[in-house]
Amino acid sequence: MLAEAYELEIIPTDAARVCVVVESRRAARGRPKTLSREQVAALAAELDPRDRLLVLVLRWTGVPIAEALGLRWEDLARTDDGPVLLVCRQWPDGRIVDHAKTAAGIRPVAVVPTLESALDAARREAVFAHPGDPIFATNRGTHQDSHNLRRRLRPAARTAGVPG
Repeated sequence: MLAEAYELEIIPTDAARVCVVVESRRAARGRPKTLSREQVAALAAELDPRDRLLVLVLRWTGVPIAEALGLRWEDLARTDDGPVLLVCRQWPDGRIVDHAKTAAGIRPVAVVPTLESALDAARREAVFAHPGDPIFATNRGTHQDSHNLRRRLRPAARTAGVPG
């Protein structure tokens, strides 16, 4: 960007020629764990439909699990640019957090057609399908707890041969 700005004579010097490397004293964090398309398919095949939908939301949106578990049906919106999920709350550790750490945490996330179809089908079949109901509701209509969810996902992941 700086080299281009210099070429366009927006800035007087070629600042891109200078390279400054800043090393952190903290240990570098590893790459985020990701699953291949085949691993996602194998995992989804081992899950019940409710958990399969959650895996699809995580796969297609990239939102953290606490944000996905905080989603309500009212968060699925249609805009001029297409369908979006309005991420505006979290469900970490069994409690709702109606605000994000930063303004960037409140955002629309695009919904691909495959995910939109799956969400529409799930809502048609859902017992708890009112706007304020969680998309990933328990049998009582409350938000699912991530600890209980992980207890269901781990055996399915082992059976599917998915690490972690």
